Amino acid sequence: MRCGHVRKRLATYVDGQLSPVERQGVERHVQDCETCRAALARLVRLDSALKEVPVPPIPVNLAGEILRQAHLRGNLPRPGHAHERSSRRWWASVPVPVRVAAAAAMLGGVAVGTLMGRDTWRPQAPSPGLQASADPTAVYFLDYLGDTPNGSLADRYLKLTIVENGGGR
Repeated sequence: MRCGHVRKRLATYVDGQLSPVERQGVERHVQDCETCRAALARLVRLDSALKEVPVPPIPVNLAGEILRQAHLRGNLPRPGHAHERSSRRWWASVPVPVRVAAAAAMLGGVAVGTLMGRDTWRPQAPSPGLQASADPTAVYFLDYLGDTPNGSLADRYLKLTIVENGGGR
C-alpha cells in the first residue's frame, strides 16, 4: 500500500470499519512508514480526546426556537405572507394560453416518465446462474461489505438487502 492510500483509510481504521484484509494492509504499511505511523498516532489521540468530551443534551424546543428566531429576523416568510401572494399574482398575470401550454408540458412529462418507468416496479427474475437464496453480497457485487462491524451503516444496508430478498445472514 502507498502512503496516500493508507492515509485515506486511517480514520476508518481507527473506527474499526475496515475489512480484515485492508486492516492488515494498513497495519503492515504503518509498521514500515514513520510518517503514516505518526499520522495514525495523532488520529488515535484525537479519537480518544473526542470520546472524553461529553455530548451536550439537545434542548427540548430547539427546532421551535430556531424557527421563532428566523421569523423574528425576517429570514422566513410567514404563511400567507406577501411572498406567497406575489407569486400567485404573477401566475394570474400569465396569459391563459401559456398556462395551458405549461400544464400540457407537465402532463406530457408525467406521461413519458410513467411510460419509461412502468416496468421498474416489478421484481426482476434472478439471473439463470443465481439462486434465489444466494448471498446478496455476491448477487449485488457487495463483497467489500462482507466483513462489516455490527451496527455500521454497511451492516444495516446488508441487513435491509437480505430482508428484502428473503435471505438470511
